[in-house]
Amino acid sequence: ETMPPERLNLALWLEAERLRGLKLDDSVVALARDAELEARGGASGDDAFADPIFTAIAALYDSATCFPYGHSGRGSRASLGSLTGDEVREFFRRHYVPRNARLVVAGNFDPTEARRLVTAYYGEIPPGEPVPPPACQAGTTSHPRRVALSADRATVAGAGLFFRIPGQGHADLPALDLLGIALGKGRGARLSQVLRDSARAAVAVEAGPLANRREAGVFGLFAAGAPGVSADSLATLLLAQAEWARGPGLTQADLDRARAIERATTVSGRQRPEELAEALQHAAAFQGGVETVNTGHTRYDAVTLDDLRRVARQYLQPAGAVTLVVAPGAGS
Repeated sequence: ETMPPERLNLALWLEAERLRGLKLDDSVVALARDAELEARGGASGDDAFADPIFTAIAALYDSATCFPYGHSGRGSRASLGSLTGDEVREFFRRHYVPRNARLVVAGNFDPTEARRLVTAYYGEIPPGEPVPPPACQAGTTSHPRRVALSADRATVAGAGLFFRIPGQGHADLPALDLLGIALGKGRGARLSQVLRDSARAAVAVEAGPLANRREAGVFGLFAAGAPGVSADSLATLLLAQAEWARGPGLTQADLDRARAIERATTVSGRQRPEELAEALQHAAAFQGGVETVNTGHTRYDAVTLDDLRRVARQYLQPAGAVTLVVAPGAGS
């Protein structure tokens, strides 16, 4: 919620009422379900590849030993279409409770008054039953996998390469973040230079950690192909870039550039109250406390070129990786 400071009471009341008992009758669920299905059906551009990417990421983990991450959290169109009101209400009853919530207020407000309002609006809401945190056996697969899919709304082919990495808060995450920037952020990145400028095989490239997860993370390389370029050709190019990253190719200039981009992105991403609120929430959830929002940059400053090369060698291994090839839809 974004409100003028004098309406903080309204914002807190609205969220408390939602938490206390959101209206979830069958007609409300049906409207939300149909809206989501329509949005997915109209996805284009990069969004057209979202479902295949979620499917490939889930393939990194076995659903029997790592259920939280062994299936797509986005859900399939089929599962979404069959969702019932009872299932939604049960999910809300179990998970949408104060015990699972973190309330963050950022902006121009009086902390004493804010605490009074929070106590008044939220203090009597039942905390809810404990829900076990997600657990995952990280080494659930030890062989490379290939996932071949199509994207109905995509007009070009796509390919991705996905690797298991530790969850948020791990000491290697800053180096992995910087590795992703070095490989995929901006025209000076390795993927852009090779796949876009030299080979002219891609129109868009991305790289880096893909999700905020406590137990098990994902590092991905992805490319949307130029017209006429096959998904298999893109996959071959991405595999070659992962192999390059595992070698001695990364330089101090790559690290310096990545660190500058990371710092600029962090600073520019905290200019609005809602952005600061999200930064505080992330620090509390994954970094051990809100105070780390002011010290997180030191973790990136401490990354060396040896660290960058080490995490590339350690995590961008073909064994256990998932290669995704996506054919454009029949109507493209």
